[in-house]
Amino acid sequence: MLTTKGVGKQLRRSRRLLLAVFGAAVLVLAVIGLLRVFLGVDIGELTRDPIHKTGLHPFVGFLSNAGVLLWAFAAAICLFCAFVLRRTDGDASGFYLAAGLITAWMMLDDLFLFHDVILREYLGVAELVTYPLYFAAVAAFFYVFRRRVLDSEYVILILTAMFFLATMLLDLLVDNQLIPGEYLFEDGFKFLGIVGWLTYFGRTGFSDVLAAASAGRRARMRDGVCARCGSTDVTISNSRAQPELHAVPLAAAYRYEKPVVTPLPSGQLSASCNECGYSEIYLSGSSKLVSVSRNLRRVD
Repeated sequence: MLTTKGVGKQLRRSRRLLLAVFGAAVLVLAVIGLLRVFLGVDIGELTRDPIHKTGLHPFVGFLSNAGVLLWAFAAAICLFCAFVLRRTDGDASGFYLAAGLITAWMMLDDLFLFHDVILREYLGVAELVTYPLYFAAVAAFFYVFRRRVLDSEYVILILTAMFFLATMLLDLLVDNQLIPGEYLFEDGFKFLGIVGWLTYFGRTGFSDVLAAASAGRRARMRDGVCARCGSTDVTISNSRAQPELHAVPLAAAYRYEKPVVTPLPSGQLSASCNECGYSEIYLSGSSKLVSVSRNLRRVD
């Protein structure tokens, strides 16, 4: 049920996140306003869709826009995997974080034409300079995480690299008018490369997250690892404890069953996760009794 108390509690609990997220969004809008005030930039040029400003057909740039979306999907997958695996597999988390940052840069480059227009036409940086820099960054990434890559389905990456190399080669040839009008091949190979990049990190990320989830189910609270979320922020106590069960109306869909241990015998263990709240009670070193805080039963 939606209550004022519940909304207020959520606002207090999420105030830092809300301030950070919406504060950053408002900052972007403020920058646009400042550009209008101090530089006279037309706000519509920065806020409206390019199709509305140019009057072109809605499908103009279809393949390019689809590629940007696929870049965004791949970046989101990588950053999500980095967040999920940060406590269970630090090496994998670093791998996906670096991949997510590289992918995000590629997405921004593709969206705002950094190396095609901004660097080349406004800053005078030729593509013969930017391409080696991009190649060096990607090569450094795969060198640092070479063992993890070699343990994965790297044949997808090989095909992806071939597509991107073909794109760069065709880009240089088209610019020099050696094969004019062959944008289908240039942009087509680029699109295939993006598809391969998304496929590799999507498939690999799914496998790693699934493996971490399986490992989390095998984790033991008494070893200091939460069996639910994989957090290592676990408090283990052997003092006497009195489990508390909140009153639940008999007509409720769920009700608490009778607690198995109350109070906890002196000298026995209780373990609770300080992040997700999951807890377990142990009568002996090998006998897990029950998680009293989760001791619910469906009332049919």
